[in-house]
Formats: sequence, C-alpha cells, structure tokens
Amino acid sequence: MTFEELKTIYPDAYLSDEKEGFDDSLVFPYYNKWIHLKKEDVSEKERHLLSFLLDHRALSSNTPVRSQWQAFLTGEEEIPQGQNMVRVIQIELRKKDEEFDKKLWLESIANLFDPIVDIFFLSDELCLVIQDEKSRYLQSEEIEGMLQTVDDDFSTKTTCYIGQYWIPQEQFRNLYEEERRIFTREQKRSGQSVLTFSDVALRYYTEDAVNNSSIMQQLKNYISSQSEWKELIMFLWESRGNVSMAAKSMFIHRNTLQYRIDRFYDSTGLSLRDMNDLIICYMLIV
Repeated sequence: MTFEELKTIYPDAYLSDEKEGFDDSLVFPYYNKWIHLKKEDVSEKERHLLSFLLDHRALSSNTPVRSQWQAFLTGEEEIPQGQNMVRVIQIELRKKDEEFDKKLWLESIANLFDPIVDIFFLSDELCLVIQDEKSRYLQSEEIEGMLQTVDDDFSTKTTCYIGQYWIPQEQFRNLYEEERRIFTREQKRSGQSVLTFSDVALRYYTEDAVNNSSIMQQLKNYISSQSEWKELIMFLWESRGNVSMAAKSMFIHRNTLQYRIDRFYDSTGLSLRDMNDLIICYMLIV
C-alpha cells in the first residue's frame, strides 16, 4: 500500500519527518517518514492490518526500501558486513522539474553504474551510489557523457563526485563525510560536472596555506596580473609538464612555448619545466 492509496481511505492521514504524535494519533513508519492517522478513524483490526501493510519489508516497490548502507552512513546502524572495498559516488541534483520521476531516475543511474551494491536518496537533492571494487572502471569523461544523457532525458542538471575505494570498517563513515565536505565545497567553484579526489585535492588541502602565506599571495597577485601566464601554467599542468603536448594543445610551435616559459622564469624565478615549480604555480591559479 502506498501513501496515496492510504489517503483515499483515510483523508486526514499526513506524512511527517517527526515520529512523535499526539494522544489521539497513531504513527506508522513509512521509510524515511512517519504516517499519522487519527485513532478514531482506525479500528483495532485495521490497526493490525496497517502495521503489516506499512512494514518496510512489505511496502510497495514504488518506493525504495531504506537500506543498511543508508542507515550506516546516517549513523543509525553498524557498517554492513561481508563487503569488498567500496566507494561512494555522490550525485547532486542541482536542477529538476515538477515532473521528475525519482524511481525511474534511480533506475537509470543504477544501470549507468551497474553493477552496484546499493543506491538511495540521502536527501531530495543528493543520491548516493555504493559501488564495490569489482565494478568496471569508468573514466571521468565516460561518466560525464553518460550523466549528460540522463540529464537530457530527465531535464535535470547534476554534478557528481567519484569517491575513493575504502575498506568497509568503522572509519569508513568519517572518510565518506570528508569526501562529502570536499564535494560540497568544490562543486560550487568548479566548472566540471564530474569530480574526483585527484581533480580537487591539491586546491582543497592547500587553499588555507596559500591564503595565509604572504609569499604565496605576492606570487599569486603577480602571476594574476599577466593573463597569458594562467593559460601557460594550465596547459603545461594538463600535459604533465610535457612541452610538446602543451604546445600542440595551445596550437603554437614548440619553440614559441619554450620562449614563453623562459620569459616566465626571467620574471618570476620559477621554472615551469621543473615539476615542483609547476605545482606551486598551479596552486596559485586554481
């Protein structure tokens, strides 16, 4: 029995986030919420029947059952046992229309990441996918393309954070919560729709140190004053310091890029051919 069906029998029934009711109310669990009914509207026989129909294991498949992983990540249960290394994929729904079909969308996301251990909504906007180490490896570009297809089909806009694989143990929840903080902060300022730890770790963990350093702030201001320097650093970073690859991406001759790198060194004392210096410069522009 769904809540909509219940409402046709008991028009005064309502859903609430709170379990507590009044003396004249009956309260039944309904996944992540509670159904409230007036006692005077329900006979003793109906009360026993409703208790069975609304039990979380007997509910209609129209709504996903609250899982052990969901209960664990919200601090309600112990960690699920017998799992391989798993990761949490966070998908934030930043836009959806009034016709959004949550059940069909969940099925589409589950098929996208199949095989999965679990999938559920932690809030109206946040979906979590639990995936174990046996799942097939997908590049960020592949995931981005597949999510874009889902967005087109459902008129949604999503961002995604692909977590690291961890051994399921007590500290797993702390690791997930840190990944959640990373995603919450970085998705607001990143133009990427799919983020990984390696994409954002350097900026996330060094930002405070950079902001609190007079030396780094002086270098940052100096580099920012030359608009072409940011492009130069970014292309070299993305090519892992390979000058030939960077020149090809910038559509310029290798010698032209070499000349720009030399000018940058003369002005800053930092060599973009040196990976240590390149890392410092990248930290200043992200």
